[in-house]
Amino acid sequence: MMMDKFDIQIGAVSADDVVLSLPEVDALCTRAARGAGYSWGVSEECGHAAAWLASHGFDWAPVLIRRLNGDRGADVAPAPGEWKADGPVCSLYAGTTLADFATLREGLGPAGVAIGVILDPLFILPFASRAAKLAGFSICCSLNDRPWVALSAQSVAEIEPGLNGTAMSRFELRATQDAPDPNSAQVQTTTVVSNDDYAQLSAIALRMTVPATAASEARAGGTGSDND
Repeated sequence: MMMDKFDIQIGAVSADDVVLSLPEVDALCTRAARGAGYSWGVSEECGHAAAWLASHGFDWAPVLIRRLNGDRGADVAPAPGEWKADGPVCSLYAGTTLADFATLREGLGPAGVAIGVILDPLFILPFASRAAKLAGFSICCSLNDRPWVALSAQSVAEIEPGLNGTAMSRFELRATQDAPDPNSAQVQTTTVVSNDDYAQLSAIALRMTVPATAASEARAGGTGSDND
């Protein structure tokens, strides 16, 4: 049954796995995006996006690690029907822009919009879901003209799950009459990631910390005795 994928079986979690709640996913991925150099605003959106993907059973962690370690991509200019860019666009930047323009002429209309070539397109899906909710109709997301995922305000239906790990592809959205089954709105509240993926995300997150300097240590009492 389709809903089985949303149920984490505790017996299936090995010693090489880490179980995270959705708030933990959000917090970890926000810090990791910030550690990778994204602005605080985009980093927070990254955390929300990762939690959304986790809640719907997507294998989000390896894709996010690749995205945070990858090229930032080109700037994108929203335009009605087809956006403009000089090269592939980061899915996080494209996603936040899509959400901002969802109800405008440059955003998601019934005729759809071609976003262009996207880096790690899995991470645009949460923003596309938000756009569908704002626009008020269901949409079909395609990669290189291949139907990939259908989204409504509440539901998600994977048409071709084998495309989820795609590193780079042309991304388009269009209105669809084939709304996802409302039963697919069932979501999970925890997610399982490998120890290796968790360690990599944690290491990226640590980059946001500022190394201690001699002056800061002195102001904190680091060079003297703590005994009064």
